[in-house]
Amino acid sequence: MKQEQTDYLNAQSYERSSDRRDYRNGYYERELLMSIGNVPLRVPRTHSGEFHTSAFEKYERSDQSFLLALVEMVIIITLTLLAAFGSFVAEPIFSWMKLYDLNWWKYIYSFPIYIVMGIGIKALTEKMISIQTAKQ
Repeated sequence: MKQEQTDYLNAQSYERSSDRRDYRNGYYERELLMSIGNVPLRVPRTHSGEFHTSAFEKYERSDQSFLLALVEMVIIITLTLLAAFGSFVAEPIFSWMKLYDLNWWKYIYSFPIYIVMGIGIKALTEKMISIQTAKQ
């Protein structure tokens, strides 16, 4: 926002210039309402009050990208936990119940295989969803 203000004013802070449009006049506090909560912002202002930042529209778009990144993180953590459960809990229980026989295989070997399988299933479902939405 400060760079946007500098571009609007045609001058850096404390710079004297004949091309200057206006003068800086501090900041005002504003809370941006996002779906994850309120984010406090210091918005720069000018003496005449004509400067308006376009950052709030940008934050609305970044709110969506932030939430998508958060969902992606939750999916990856879930895949990792499921892989750990499968290789270190389920396999030993199946082996103990004689439903699963390990010949020269250790539980740790299964962990990366389950991770790769989970990533593959996730990629396949994303591809199927994108194909479905493209048809509509």
